[in-house]
Amino acid sequence: MYVFLGWLNVALLIFNTLLSITRRIYKKWKKDTSFWKGFGSFVGFLRKGHPVSGSVLLVTSFLHGYLALGVVMLHTGYILWYAIIAQFLVYLFGFRARLFPRKWLNIHRSIMVLIWFLFFLHYLRPWII
Repeated sequence: MYVFLGWLNVALLIFNTLLSITRRIYKKWKKDTSFWKGFGSFVGFLRKGHPVSGSVLLVTSFLHGYLALGVVMLHTGYILWYAIIAQFLVYLFGFRARLFPRKWLNIHRSIMVLIWFLFFLHYLRPWII
């Protein structure tokens, strides 16, 4: 089960990252052809699903770690999970609570880069710590 949850987490991470990438492409090369209108609909779909998939990632990543190890301990997976929590808190306090409304998105995207680094570290060298 934990293997399935691990790959589900990878799929959720890719889904969440696609929003940032596709929005940048859409804003930079926006055209008036039917392809770009469909691409804009895809970006809208990603935008609506992003908060839900991020919340699901938060829960399933914890379950993956707990089922794999059986205990909460210092491990590259839990460090990755803490980064996901940090990204969620930036969203919660920056976007929802409006504590830092202009800067939260840049911080959120920066943590995304950190999460990808930690993911590859976790995938390639899980017991490095």
